[in-house]
This record gives sequence, structure tokens and C-alpha cells, in this order.
Amino acid sequence: MYELGNLLSQAKKYHSNWNEKEIRSYMENTLNMNISTMMFDTCDNFLITLEDLIKKDLSGVYLQYGFIHPQKRKNTSITDLRYEFFQDNKNMTESDIDGSKILVSTSELINGSCQIINAIPPIRGVVGCPRSGMIPASIIATHLSVPLYGITDNKLVKMTGRSDNGGQRMVSFEERTELPLLLVDDTLHTGKAMSQAKEVIQKYNYKYITSSIFVYVGSKDKVDYYYKGLSHPHILEWNMFHGRITRFSMLDMDGVLCEDPPLKKIKSEKEYIEYLSQARPIKKNIPYMTPCYAICTARLEKYRGVTEDWLKENNVKYNNLIMYPHSREKRDNAFLEEASKYKADTFNNSNAKFFIESCKHQANRIKNLLSDKEKIVISITEKRIC
Repeated sequence: MYELGNLLSQAKKYHSNWNEKEIRSYMENTLNMNISTMMFDTCDNFLITLEDLIKKDLSGVYLQYGFIHPQKRKNTSITDLRYEFFQDNKNMTESDIDGSKILVSTSELINGSCQIINAIPPIRGVVGCPRSGMIPASIIATHLSVPLYGITDNKLVKMTGRSDNGGQRMVSFEERTELPLLLVDDTLHTGKAMSQAKEVIQKYNYKYITSSIFVYVGSKDKVDYYYKGLSHPHILEWNMFHGRITRFSMLDMDGVLCEDPPLKKIKSEKEYIEYLSQARPIKKNIPYMTPCYAICTARLEKYRGVTEDWLKENNVKYNNLIMYPHSREKRDNAFLEEASKYKADTFNNSNAKFFIESCKHQANRIKNLLSDKEKIVISITEKRIC
């Protein structure tokens, strides 16, 4: 482990006239490793070069396993400063990337889509890679007032509406065919989806450039433009309840799948049961396609019937419903501690990898009570990993 701040301080103190190449060479020789890319990433998503990086005060930031990161904190929010150092290392495994499990929010995807606009050259239109790539594609096309394209049945399709180029305000749009199309995806890892989309565009002999809002650190050379590098594994908010992660996830019920019941409803048994049967679903969090590993709720076991009816009515896909097995008095005597311990024990003794909790206090407590520290607890209301 090296303290990078000291290395940079030495370089600046004794070699103030060095350029970026000389600083890079100094660091490579000192650390005995090849530096491929260096990036400084803040909550404001500024990317700066190594030349800019040496001007920063990085004391207390350490190099370990090829990554620069602040000394571990108990709880790290995605809005905290993150320092990342990417090197060419074919032997690096996921277990070496400690602390890299990042939850990326939908708002960050939207922000990245807007930021990448400043990096790309003039374009004639935007093509979204099916399916999540249509999110940044529509944002970029709207901001630049250019046509939006999708790919269907291996054909390039322009999204039209009240005009040939899509919408009333595009009636006067004049397409410049000498410009390239922008092909964009939300994330890129293997590049398979991007390659398939490129094959479709190539059939039309159109010029094109490629981009992805987020790219796996080892895949940055597969696109022309990208917004931010991501470590692997990472969690995407817009896919959290509708992808592979879902089958390994244990979900809280109230506050995740449906709105939390008002306190006045809880105090009346009749009103509480009525509320459970008519609770408003949080539709974006409901796993409609891939069943979640289990639902683990602090609701009492006696409410299983009305809960199962609600889950069926709202088309929630799940493999198991786990409800609090003890009395209301035992649960409510010290609710935070009791509910958290019950969920932590259930999560600990399962094969689930993720627990998605609505209460930030319970989320923190569940994480602290886990014996298996590899398991991940997500505070969904804060959009962070505990």
C-alpha cells in the first residue's frame, strides 16, 4: 500500500517543471506498474487528467489493488468523493476490488446523458441500443433537437410523430446527412449489444460514432465517448428490480413494494387490514418479470392472507414471503432493534446476496448485524449501499 499524496508531493517539490509524461514515468517507476488511465471522480462528476490530478491534495488517499480510494468509512454514500485508479492488470479479480460495489441512480444516468452532450461532435440523430440505451438516447436527442432512432427486427427505425423527425417542434428540422449518427447505451461491459447495434447501422452505410454513459473500466476503448468508468460489480437503480440481481435479492415490503402505512392506520386493526388490502404499490420497484429471492417483512404472520392477496393482485413475482413470527408486543417493544435483528438473521441464513430496505436506520442496523460481510444491504430511500 502506497500513500499516493506523498509520491505526488515529491514529484511536484523536486520536479516542478515536469510535464504529464514525466510525472507518469516517475509514478510507474516508483510503483513498478503500468498506468493506463487515471481519473478523478467527484459527486459533481468532473473528469480530469493526470496533469490536473497532481495539483490536488491527495494525502490520506491510498493505492491498493490498483485502485485509489479514501480510507474505508462505515457508510459510504454514492455522493461521497471517490478516487479511482485504473491500471492494466489482467490478473485482477472481483475480490480484489474492495469497496467498488456502487449503486448508480437513475438521476445519475440522466445527468450523465446531459453531460456527455458537451463531449460529442455535431450529429444528425441518436440511436439507442435496446433497451436501456433508449433512456440516454431520448435525453440527448431531445436536448440537441435531432431525430431519435430505435432498432427493431434488426432495422433502424426513426421515431416519428407529428412530423417526419418526431414531434411538432421538429417540423422545420433539416437533416445534415454528412454528419454521423450517435449510437448510445446506458452501460457497456462486453460490448455485445453495442456490436449488434453497429451491424444494423452498417447495413445503411451511415456514418456513426459510439458512446456509453457508463463503461466497465476494462472496456473504455470499445466506445468513442463515455461519461464515467464503473468498477464491476455495480448495481443500476433502473435495473435493480428487473434483472439478474432481482433473483438474488431479499426485499422489504412496506416502503419498497408499497407505501408505508400511516401511523393512525396502524393503531386501528380494522383500518390497518383495510389499508393492507388497498396499499398503493410503488410500481417502479415491483419485480414483474424476474421473481425476487424473497420478501422479508416485519408485518405479523397473521396478516399473511391479506398480504398474499395484495401481492397477487399487483403481479409481484417472488419465491418466498417471510413474515415476523412473534407477537406484536415483542416486535414493538424495541421496534428498530427487533425488526432489524429479525431481518438480519433471515438474510444471514439465506442464499440471498442483497437486502433492499426502505428504512435507512434499519438498513444500517441490518448491515451491522450481519455475520457475512460480503452480503450487501441497500437503503433504497437514500439510494446508497450501507
